[in-house]
Formats: sequence, C-alpha cells, structure tokens
Amino acid sequence: MSIHIVRKEAKYKISRDVFNVICEKFKGYMDETEYHFERIHSIYFDNNHDGVARHSVSKPTEYKEKLRLRAYEIDGKVSKDVFLELKKKYKGIVYKRRLKITLGSAEKIVRGGGHFNDLLGKSQIAREILFFIQKTDCRPKTLISYDRYSFISKDGNGLRVTFDTNCKSRTTDLGFKQGKTDQVILSDNEFIMEIKTEAMLPLWLTHAMAENKIFPQSFSKYGQVYKRRYA
Repeated sequence: MSIHIVRKEAKYKISRDVFNVICEKFKGYMDETEYHFERIHSIYFDNNHDGVARHSVSKPTEYKEKLRLRAYEIDGKVSKDVFLELKKKYKGIVYKRRLKITLGSAEKIVRGGGHFNDLLGKSQIAREILFFIQKTDCRPKTLISYDRYSFISKDGNGLRVTFDTNCKSRTTDLGFKQGKTDQVILSDNEFIMEIKTEAMLPLWLTHAMAENKIFPQSFSKYGQVYKRRYA
C-alpha cells in the first residue's frame, strides 16, 4: 500500500520539566493518539561516503531527502507492518512517500543490503524509492530507536505534536530490537518536540511555547549520528 503525506514540520529541543508543563497545557485541546506511547525503530539508508547524511547536515535551503525503514514497537512487540519511507523536504514543506511492507520483507531488505526490486511492486512511490537507491548507491546503514509520545488536536484540524526521547543508535546488528552497541543521542531527560500541521498554529499553543521559551531548533537524529561519528 502506498501513502503520500504533505505537511509542515518544526522541531524544538526541550527538557523533561518543559515536557511535563506542555502536556498539562494540552488538556482541553489535544487528545492522546491511539498509540500514544510507542518505541520507533528507523533504519536509515546511506552510501559508503555518507552522502545523504553530509547533504542533510549541510542544511541545504531548497531540497533534501532521505530513505528509511520504520517499524513501531508497542508493549515490547514490533508491528507486523513496516514502512519504507522516502522523506523529502522542499522549502520547509515535508513530503512523505511511504510503502507498507511486511516485517519479513523489511528483514530481507536489511539482510540483502538494499537489493529488493522484487519486494516493492510497481507503484509510483516504489519507482521513486528505487530511483533514489540507484541515484545515491545507498544501503541500510544506521538504526535509530526512540520512545515517542503522540498527541492530536481535538478539533480535527490535523495538528499533531510528538515528543521523542531516550534516543539511541547503532551501525551494526540492524534489527528492530535493542542491541548491545547502542549509543545515546538523547537521554530520557531530553525531548525533541515536533509539531506537524497543515495550517497555522493555534493561539493557545503559540502562547504556551512563548511562556516556556520554546523556540525552533534544527535537529536531525541521523545528522547527530553522523556528526558524532566524525567529531
């Protein structure tokens, strides 16, 4: 199944104390999503020269893109469906091109180093993903896992807010479970708050952010892994 998502996204790095305050502000405005708390596992693709990561951290003003396999873990169980996702960002607008595949197919992709033409079908999104792989000569390279809390607006305007914490990465044993070589990117006292919307932010949210001195901050989990690797 192919999925296409278009929206604006903005990130903010906050402390646990601010996280608790903002969650209190949500009462009356936001609901917990169906899967409010989950652990997300994303395997990012790159080439031997880290070309995708280098382009991302160079902060291009016009366009950037990346490819990842994403699985969701709830109550210690990884979902049977996994998403192969090509994420593009152009002039501040995020475009996600997603294919839903089985966990078994995802594991074959990881074991096969990215050679999986026969697993994707012939949809437009599948062709875009295969073109990206051919263009960048990329393969599964880095696993990033983190806990996520998700909220959605009560009024149905599409506003979503997520908080990511306890973020770890590794470049070996790229399975969707905790490993022995995990490196910490964000501790459980640090959060990346991300606002995803198709419209303007509501006044109550802008006021809450101003009161708590929450300002936009560029933060890429995969970019952080790359920077630490060559620090």
